[in-house]
Amino acid sequence: MLLAIDCLGGEIMGKCIHYLTHGARWIMIAALAGTKTEIDLKNIYVRNVRIIGSTLRSRAPAVKAEILAGIVRDVYPKIEAGLVKPTIYATLPIQEAEAAHDLLYKGKNVGKVVLTA
Repeated sequence: MLLAIDCLGGEIMGKCIHYLTHGARWIMIAALAGTKTEIDLKNIYVRNVRIIGSTLRSRAPAVKAEILAGIVRDVYPKIEAGLVKPTIYATLPIQEAEAAHDLLYKGKNVGKVVLTA
């Protein structure tokens, strides 16, 4: 099952939702790029996609601790084994932080922009 965790939202969500595979889950955790989008609903029901909204902000500390323990138990081993990897668009030396910010500002990147020491 494909799982997309989105902190941007906005226009890009509606433009990307058709890339999801059958049975995928799209979890919205923030809306940094805006709170409105346009979605062709056919992309939801034909692919059996679920859009889920979630936030930790309103959760009790005990619930947050339980979620973190689950991540450490279930996700960290997959990261260490190389089964879960971030998509990296560019890696730049920290001296080029301004150029890295420019890449992000233009919004053309797909994946993370990483600064190295």
